Amino acid sequence: FFLLFGMDKQRAQAFELFIKSDELTELIKHFHDSTPDSVTGLEIFHCLKEAHKHWKPNLWKALDECLAQEQYTKKPLAGKTLLIVGAGPAGLVSAIEAAFLGATPVVLEKREAFSRHNVLLLWEYTVEYFKRIGAKALYPRLCVGSLFHVSIRRLQLVLTQIALILGAQIHINTEFVELSSSSEGVHAIISHNGKQETFSVGGNSLVVDALIGADGLNSHVASLCKFERKVAHAKQAIGITWNFVNSRTPAEVHAEEITFSRHMLREWFDNLKKEHSIDLENCVYLCDETHYFICTAPKENLLSFGVLKEDFSSSAELLSADNIDKEKLVEYTQKIASFAELPVESLEMISNEQGEKEIQMFDFTQKQAATEQIRFVQQGTTELFVSLVGDALTEPFWPQGTGANRAVLSAQDSLFYYQKFLSSNSKEKTSSLAAKYYSKLCFSTSDGVRANNSGFGMDFSVCLLDPATRYM
Repeated sequence: FFLLFGMDKQRAQAFELFIKSDELTELIKHFHDSTPDSVTGLEIFHCLKEAHKHWKPNLWKALDECLAQEQYTKKPLAGKTLLIVGAGPAGLVSAIEAAFLGATPVVLEKREAFSRHNVLLLWEYTVEYFKRIGAKALYPRLCVGSLFHVSIRRLQLVLTQIALILGAQIHINTEFVELSSSSEGVHAIISHNGKQETFSVGGNSLVVDALIGADGLNSHVASLCKFERKVAHAKQAIGITWNFVNSRTPAEVHAEEITFSRHMLREWFDNLKKEHSIDLENCVYLCDETHYFICTAPKENLLSFGVLKEDFSSSAELLSADNIDKEKLVEYTQKIASFAELPVESLEMISNEQGEKEIQMFDFTQKQAATEQIRFVQQGTTELFVSLVGDALTEPFWPQGTGANRAVLSAQDSLFYYQKFLSSNSKEKTSSLAAKYYSKLCFSTSDGVRANNSGFGMDFSVCLLDPATRYM
């Protein structure tokens, strides 16, 4: 192994490029160039650590400490293959936890790039979790400001690196279609380059022991496996997100981040309305790889300002492209940014592939959530454990930053439930346990995760995979 990793100059250069990669396709290519095909699973981690032990020692130390935890040392998922659909934060954390537990995580991602510019607001627990698995060693700028946040694109790249180092298999431009079965077990049908086929690894059809749906709000896994949905209704509010290019000029660096809601800072919102006729319920501005804004506004204000041309009862019609005045929308967002004391006149708003200002609008009036986190799906002679995590499980409310945080918690919950199912061989007990903690997940907040106050901040070392150790 040392000869393969430590003495091969080409592999060493490839590993360096892997660490520096800023694009998903390059990152995966350089990783495969840095590791021989004959080494798999956690052997990859141990060999990379031996070959590059003087590089980023904090990364190897962090991962060693994780692997040494009692909950992982017995490798309760050894020999199991987990198919994870989606390489967002929830899917990648699921892959990392599965690797710690000794499983073979296989991630299918239909995209070829991480292109979203959103910035994620993180809870203290989530920040400590990412530090614990070595993310800070790979990305030192993780959560260095007064508010804890990170670009979703950067987080996905870092989590992809950690998952690969731990032996996870990540396949991009690969869309999960459906399940099939044979005498050998359950298989996955995928679509790759427009062609449907049984997913194979090394020429052999992959046998799936468990399926995790981390494929977002319109989860195909949830639909395929017949998870029921419930819809919560709230006061109508339209969400708006946009980004400016961050050139890190002195004026940009000194801009103050904000996470305001009307009931906490009424004067700020009243002044915004008085000066610009803009009426908001929430306003969040975070300075990360981009200048990121997310606001919620009443439909009536968007109509009176001229952003929305006509009123419709249907959200699809209300927010259709034909019903949005794009020039008024740009004006609306720029006035908000200017009021937040950003030097808007010198900033460039990020555009999409069509060259249009990338401003997204959403209706937060309804929020969807699955009625259960896990199901057992009959596939041939096998009852397959299926779990939903992240946005596929419960739709986040972006201004409150619940998405990435509950993604981590739900991924940990999911792996614990699968582990419990294997040890108990009881669907009923596992389902009952999942139902008990699912409601706690849905209402979890930054203050709702167990911690010890060490006198130097919150200590989350008591938090393990077992949800009983994490939820208040």
